[in-house]
Amino acid sequence: MKKGSYFSFKEILSQKSAPSSIFSMGFDVKTRDACGQTLLIAATISNNMVLVDSLLVQPDIDPNAIDYEGRTALMHAIISGRQTLLKTLVRHSKIEVNQQDSQEMSALMLAAGLGADNAVTQLLLHPDIDVNLMDCCGRTALMLAVLYGENDIVEQLLRYPGIDDTLKDRLGRTAFFFAKYLNRHGIVEQLLQHPQFIATRDTSFRKVEIMHGV
Repeated sequence: MKKGSYFSFKEILSQKSAPSSIFSMGFDVKTRDACGQTLLIAATISNNMVLVDSLLVQPDIDPNAIDYEGRTALMHAIISGRQTLLKTLVRHSKIEVNQQDSQEMSALMLAAGLGADNAVTQLLLHPDIDVNLMDCCGRTALMLAVLYGENDIVEQLLRYPGIDDTLKDRLGRTAFFFAKYLNRHGIVEQLLQHPQFIATRDTSFRKVEIMHGV
């Protein structure tokens, strides 16, 4: 029987037989296609829930395997809007919820930037989630939510214990800076009411932000 490296993902994804038959024929779950994707990533993108479930119970499965852009199945579930698969993946015992791609974007950052409210909710339920991770530009999930005007996500993040709205990107800009600069008036009010902001708003950097109206 053919080994996994000779399988076409297109053929597997289109098969009507039970996924278990693929593994009985010797398919290797570590096999990648020309884009560096594993079958788990491909099945997630195509929203093949039965195949994803079958893959996740395989002893050698690595749910954190990445493609050529450094993105995992969890990240692709967010990008593709696969809410049910997202829930399945984020609950997997081996999932590394804070893993970052080639641009140092985490799953939470992607969800915040894409306005994926439900994805943000699911990710914030994970006990290991780090809400203050930064990407290659020094931006946090909160900053990205502000940049893209995602008020509901900003609200979710500000309610999360440990969120730090005082963090600065590589150019010294905070979430409040972006909110003021982009005239996100609703978000400005949300940040002004955040306990951490109230406690630290008299620092010199925040004075400069407010004085210059940025």
